[in-house]
Amino acid sequence: MIRVCIADDHAPVREAIRTLLSYESDIVLVGEAADGPAVLDALQHVICDVLVLDLSLPGMTGEEVLRRVRAAFPTVRVIILSMNAAEEFAEHLLGLGASVYLTKDQSQEELMDAVRAVAQGQPYLPRLNAAPSWWLPPTKPRQHASLEPREYQVFLLFVNGQSIPEISRELDLTPGIVYQHLSRIEAKLGVRSPEAILRYARDAGLVEERC
Repeated sequence: MIRVCIADDHAPVREAIRTLLSYESDIVLVGEAADGPAVLDALQHVICDVLVLDLSLPGMTGEEVLRRVRAAFPTVRVIILSMNAAEEFAEHLLGLGASVYLTKDQSQEELMDAVRAVAQGQPYLPRLNAAPSWWLPPTKPRQHASLEPREYQVFLLFVNGQSIPEISRELDLTPGIVYQHLSRIEAKLGVRSPEAILRYARDAGLVEERC
């Protein structure tokens, strides 16, 4: 059974997706949220395989929700469902860890196919007559796929600018344990310094270049 959460601030959209899921025998809705903080709270209390995430959420941007979900819940696959069809916007979000970027003018069948694909860890290409390359996740180094879930959490928090004490508080770990995780992350990524971890993350499209 595929467990899905939906996050959209428009009740009619949530109702439409809820109704759609009710007809699927292999998919179950386990949570809903109407704002950014509620998304993170919901994921603390349910087991979720796929999050269908609208970007226009009150309280926290959809992009920030995506960053936090990838850091705190690395096994949850995220499908972005947006009104914005800009290519560079989709590419940016895929680089941050979204599995698929769909626009709200695409079919309900398309959404269900995407849910099933990403739940199984498979790539999903929306059915378009001439699908542009930005629908595909970026072709970047993938050494980070070898990281354990906790290592991946530390990795994402670190490359997104959090300090050792901040990561320690966020994940309820001692600073020494955080340092141990960073040491193992360096070994698995094949790098030798925290700065090299940051370079790897930028090259892999997991973090924006900072000025």
